[in-house]
Amino acid sequence: MSGYVLDDTLITAFAQGNAHVTHLIASLEARQLRMAAPANVLVAAQAGLSDDQCETLNAVVSHVEHVMLDDLADLDHITAMARTLSWLGEPHDVAAAHAAAVSKRLDWPVLTLDTARWQPMIEKLPWKVPLVELREP
Repeated sequence: MSGYVLDDTLITAFAQGNAHVTHLIASLEARQLRMAAPANVLVAAQAGLSDDQCETLNAVVSHVEHVMLDDLADLDHITAMARTLSWLGEPHDVAAAHAAAVSKRLDWPVLTLDTARWQPMIEKLPWKVPLVELREP
């Protein structure tokens, strides 16, 4: 079964109540499509959120059946993320590195609101990070 890796632009918009992103996540869940929420992506997204928004986001990740937390509990996953981070170089974008590593490992595209945000990373990585951009109608 395939799925999507959620990036920080998408997760932040969801937590801030973006109706299009909320509908997309609900639609993916209804279709039983899996979604990966990398831990470092959640960290980056939550950095600018209120306590209530963080609680809501954590509840969704914890309780929505087809959203899985990629928590770096596996040493191989940590190494893969570290290798990705080293390819990206300075300045370190830990959220993008984690999303790219999860995307590569699962062979899932990254779901984003901003493909331009990914351009610097795409140019540095030795593999293609497939991106799917959600655009407002």
